[in-house]
Amino acid sequence: KLKYLDLSRNDLEALVFSELPALEYLNVSECRVVTIKDLNAEMSYGTLILSNNYISDISVLDDIYKSLKKLDISQNKIKKYDALQNIEIEEILANGNKAEYIPANE
Repeated sequence: KLKYLDLSRNDLEALVFSELPALEYLNVSECRVVTIKDLNAEMSYGTLILSNNYISDISVLDDIYKSLKKLDISQNKIKKYDALQNIEIEEILANGNKAEYIPANE
């Protein structure tokens, strides 16, 4: 069973998770991804690297936060981090975005 997939530096534009298997590690950095679609709680990604893309909305990630240990969303166009509120992830990298609102983790 495939556990590690590195698709970095490809021209993907949209990332449709329903077409990808559940992986422990997925890297789609530098892929020109604009949108993320079709996530569900059954997908169990340990590490998800979405850095250096054009993503502005991360709310779709809400459903898989329970399985994530590392999330890299750095160097995108994310302004609001509402989806990161009250989550338990070991590591979040979010540098180089256009943050307007970062919620307090309670």
